[in-house]
Amino acid sequence: MPHSRPSKSLPRDRPSLERLRVGALASACAVVAGCGSAAAHTAPSLRAADDLRPQVTVLRLDAGSASAHDGIVAPSPKHHTFDVRISAPARLNVAVWLRTSYGTVLGVTTTTKNRQGCRLFRSQEHCLFRFPILEAQPAGRWRVFASKRTGPAAIVRIRVTFARA
Repeated sequence: MPHSRPSKSLPRDRPSLERLRVGALASACAVVAGCGSAAAHTAPSLRAADDLRPQVTVLRLDAGSASAHDGIVAPSPKHHTFDVRISAPARLNVAVWLRTSYGTVLGVTTTTKNRQGCRLFRSQEHCLFRFPILEAQPAGRWRVFASKRTGPAAIVRIRVTFARA
């Protein structure tokens, strides 16, 4: 879902302080809350690129065909490997991918029904996918995407953990 942005500028007859306040509010909304994204955000722009703690993204997928995304901060993939862990309701078939700051799409899985990386536990599919060093990919802000084609609304939890190689 694209982030919404104010489409109209304030009339020139309003005080400039009000324009600044509205602009600052819109900027803060875009950075912290996503303004229209279906994700629960963790303000990834505030993380240091060398912070290797797991980055957890909780995405809400609406009923029917739906997708959502959120951001993470990736350290240099030239010097780090990373794991992607996914928890999704077992009744759903969810695809997950990453988009680097250059726009390269890294496919994680086309389905959480993948028996190579996913296991059923109670009513959840738990998946683990490991990525090697990626020489050509940049550090910076990446996007995490999840989508499904059908089914009820659901919460998908995705954890990306980087480690020094």
